[in-house]
Amino acid sequence: MMEALLAENTTPLPGDILFTDRGLYKHYGVYIGRGQVIHFAGPAGHETEAPLADIIQTSIKDFLRGDELYIERYPDYFKYKPFEPKEVINRAKSRLGMEKGKYNLADYNCEHFANWCKYGVKFSSQVEQVATAIVKISGPVLKFLYWPSAPISINKIVSPSVGLEDIVRFFKEKTLLKLLRSNPDLLPIVIKEETDDRTFIFGCIFNKKTEEALAENSIVWQASLLQDDLQKTFGDKDMIILK
Repeated sequence: MMEALLAENTTPLPGDILFTDRGLYKHYGVYIGRGQVIHFAGPAGHETEAPLADIIQTSIKDFLRGDELYIERYPDYFKYKPFEPKEVINRAKSRLGMEKGKYNLADYNCEHFANWCKYGVKFSSQVEQVATAIVKISGPVLKFLYWPSAPISINKIVSPSVGLEDIVRFFKEKTLLKLLRSNPDLLPIVIKEETDDRTFIFGCIFNKKTEEALAENSIVWQASLLQDDLQKTFGDKDMIILK
């Protein structure tokens, strides 16, 4: 029974936006009926690998991977008007296999795609909520990067290069995953600061409610260069949210 998969007492309808909480990020898709979901993801085992991600169609079971299913519900006064379900589904199907190499955590992720299908606008609620607030912590963070004696205890790693795998491995640590799952206001964020001869990458858990970074759950990489996958993930941005 499909109801057994739900985290809330509702059965999805064709055209609904679905999501599941992976702990480190939320994954979104569009339900097209008959137990099928269209979503922006990499192949099995590589869901978050940007270079491999494309618009794919899978079963709800494969979409969930054992996690609970939620239906995205915006209030009646939401600023965007949804398309009719048939149009939502047609829009989703029109992009199948058409977006490989275009995935970007900050500008075009699975939530951006699902909202484009439903509302015609690419937006990510978590990205919008954090983008302004993050400015309040970036100043103190960058001061710390240049002044190692600053009174903040953060794990520092000096490495010739840093890649997306290093970032994801840090946030997948069991204690951090448990913390992220316990509070929906917590988000894993990464800030980049480049100088002439080195790059600093600051990873931390950010509380979007209090607009503070949790210093005790933070890390700084100092590297000579960024690996291609991380450089592509940042694009022209200095901050990304892992979703």
